[in-house]
Amino acid sequence: MSVNENDMIRFIETIEDRFDACCDKKVAELLRELVYCEIEQKHDEPKTINKLKMKVDNLILEKFNIKLK
Repeated sequence: MSVNENDMIRFIETIEDRFDACCDKKVAELLRELVYCEIEQKHDEPKTINKLKMKVDNLILEKFNIKLK
């Protein structure tokens, strides 16, 4: 399924609230893995999956000033 930039923005907006509830790195890591699974279930194009995962990682970095493995 092809995804345009607006669809990606909407998806990221829907997960921002989930990350707002995180208070530490461990919780953010667990939530990131859940969101990654959701991305992989909803999308089948590797380019889209990688782009969304990168946006999730950037969101975590921005919100918590931490880089995850």
